[in-house]
Amino acid sequence: MPITTLAQRVLSHLPRLGLIYEDMTPIPDLLEQVRLASPTELCEGAISDPVMTELVRAGLLLVSGGLDEAHRIVQPIEVPEAYYWHAIVHRLEPDWANAKYWFRRLGRHAVFEELATPAIRAALPGTAVLEHVLTDGRLDPFRVVDLCEACVNGTAPILRHELEALQREEIARLLHTCLRSAKV
Repeated sequence: MPITTLAQRVLSHLPRLGLIYEDMTPIPDLLEQVRLASPTELCEGAISDPVMTELVRAGLLLVSGGLDEAHRIVQPIEVPEAYYWHAIVHRLEPDWANAKYWFRRLGRHAVFEELATPAIRAALPGTAVLEHVLTDGRLDPFRVVDLCEACVNGTAPILRHELEALQREEIARLLHTCLRSAKV
């Protein structure tokens, strides 16, 4: 399923998805579009799962610069994808321990396996980062958090660009997952 036009606009306009929120550049016009979009506009058609539709909104708000708004949406929702978004919110803050807490609540997720595929390797600017974050054929979210922390603290700066690209892929795939679940 292709990603919606609004989601594609949000993802394509990101100048850089930083490892932490302060490195991100908010996009006010896209933020406003996401805030005002109806559920059918977010998903471009009829929806079957309003919770997943709000998780699409949370993800789009997050990458447009609305970290606090995304957090307010995901916090009360008790489904795996909400836990995943919640973990990403805290990873971006950065609140490393809280990100790991939410990844523990999440457990395994299909996106972890998707991020270990040859297609992802081809999409990344390099594959050195994958050597650090893949375990048993899937992404290890705890290693990602640790590597984000190392990059932000300056102990692994060489991997930062690749890690930002991996995070962008992770977010796009989680958005796809939520969109698939939201639509009729």
